[in-house]
Amino acid sequence: PALPESVSDWFATTVYSGNGATEQITNGIDLAGEGGLVWSKLSEGANYSHCLIDTVRGEDNYLVSNNTDSQGTLTELIQDFFSDGYSIGPDTYVNSSGYNYVSWCFRKAPKFFDIQTWSGNNTIRQIPHDLTSVPGMLVVKPITTTGSWYCWHKDIGITEYLRLNSDAEAKTDIPDLWDGTLPTNTEFSINANGAVNGAGQDFIAYLFADEPGLIKCGSYTGVSGSVSVDTGFEPQWVLIKNTTVGGTADSDWQVFSKSMNSNALRPNTSDSESSYGGAWVWDSTGFTVSSGIANVNDGSSNYIYVAIAAPVVETMT
Repeated sequence: PALPESVSDWFATTVYSGNGATEQITNGIDLAGEGGLVWSKLSEGANYSHCLIDTVRGEDNYLVSNNTDSQGTLTELIQDFFSDGYSIGPDTYVNSSGYNYVSWCFRKAPKFFDIQTWSGNNTIRQIPHDLTSVPGMLVVKPITTTGSWYCWHKDIGITEYLRLNSDAEAKTDIPDLWDGTLPTNTEFSINANGAVNGAGQDFIAYLFADEPGLIKCGSYTGVSGSVSVDTGFEPQWVLIKNTTVGGTADSDWQVFSKSMNSNALRPNTSDSESSYGGAWVWDSTGFTVSSGIANVNDGSSNYIYVAIAAPVVETMT
């Protein structure tokens, strides 16, 4: 299909209040026709897990980023996918009355985001994808058994991995998880390891592109003062992880979103959102963080990130 004309056709953040019944989320994302991922989280007031539902696995099937559980099934999560969004039921993961939620919606599209699934066979193999560009980040999770969310990012070594469900630093203790082979614009490699290719189990991968002006997979090193990160565009959503230090609250994953007033949620925990006030600043070419946010600027650690551009608003003259 032809590429959309705006990032708003690919990605949307929706902040809403739960009503405990049914609700339609109209965000302009064509999930019915093109497919994609809905990532929802209760943002304030109580701790509920991150809930990930995609059009490949179906509307009743969910995964949780902050644990290792296999896929669960609930009939009151997403009711239906539409050409301009989706509808939700009354389940507490997505719609508990009186609570505030945030939903991030990623549309499958070349040079932006893709979803792939496969049945494990305990062999070295290549998994085709539809990004039409080299992935900047991969996230792989077993569906039918318990297991971590294994992540590779272009700015860590090909022998390294992170886990979306963990605050741990980048590790190398699982040999050749990615078969020591960099992904290409048509496929990525996995080894015979059961973590990503166990026989008799099903797996899913979410792939993020690294495309100038749209989505940036990059890295930076913390400094003792403020650090400014140049993404090449004004971002609206940023996912960050410390790759040097692990095992503390200061090494949690962080998601910052403009629609959340620059507050952050942590994909590896069920915590409600954290407020960093003026210590996080968006700008026209990236973002700046002061030394007061150890999670994203501890003064010495390395960090990887995925940033999505804000929609470009054209004015008439």
